[in-house]
Amino acid sequence: MPNEFFTLDVLATLPGITSAVVMLVQLLKNVVDNVYKFPTKYLSVAISLIVMFITTYFTIGITPVVAFLNILNSVVVAFAAMKVYEELNGDDFLDQ
Repeated sequence: MPNEFFTLDVLATLPGITSAVVMLVQLLKNVVDNVYKFPTKYLSVAISLIVMFITTYFTIGITPVVAFLNILNSVVVAFAAMKVYEELNGDDFLDQ
């Protein structure tokens, strides 16, 4: 059993970063929505961008090509995080 929940190696995977984004969005969405009136889907993209760039910076470094790929990958992560939340909170999820 691992001693840490999140490491840079875990955040460098799609399931790891998606899990982190889902948790961070759920933690911050009420505050951000009430104070700044910022839609949750854009918050999800912003958080995935931030987490993706931080993880990449500390693992392989940032180059122009890596930065471009991070932007594309963060959109994929944001969509995955939104779908995970939608599936977990859907009406049919608890009925199965």
